[in-house]
Amino acid sequence: MNDLLLRMSGTLHHLQLNAEVKLSDYAYRYSNIFRALALILSLLTQCTTTASFVDVLDLSLYKQLKTLTLPELNSDAQDATTYARFLQFVLRISAPTLESVVFPLPGGGYKLMDWAAIDKFFASPDFPRLRTVRIEAAETLRAYFEEKLPLLHELGTLKVDNHMR
Repeated sequence: MNDLLLRMSGTLHHLQLNAEVKLSDYAYRYSNIFRALALILSLLTQCTTTASFVDVLDLSLYKQLKTLTLPELNSDAQDATTYARFLQFVLRISAPTLESVVFPLPGGGYKLMDWAAIDKFFASPDFPRLRTVRIEAAETLRAYFEEKLPLLHELGTLKVDNHMR
């Protein structure tokens, strides 16, 4: 699987990491090559935990990414170690073409995340095309994330909504 992912790294533009990738979501929109890619990504859904994605994927390889939906942190993941590992996973992103990042947050321990590191990382000049950092969380958390991600908020790239899958 890692060899296949490595071969795709230069051409992969859209990556959605979750356990609910459905071929039907992609079949009507993309050519056969993208259907094949959706199938490969659905195989990745065998990684049913955030820890699995962290172990399988090295996001530094995907330098052509335009959109990235990160895996949901399991609502049972309430320990700082899980969030630290997830942060290291995210900080490996090195795609200057990145336009959109989505953090699906089902609730729970989001306060354990080092949001200051996320803020500094995505507000850096390393992502000149970044237009949206979307936090999928309850609308009532908007003020919390605007406070925790002030650079992204000031840049106008921070979006907080409850557009959960």
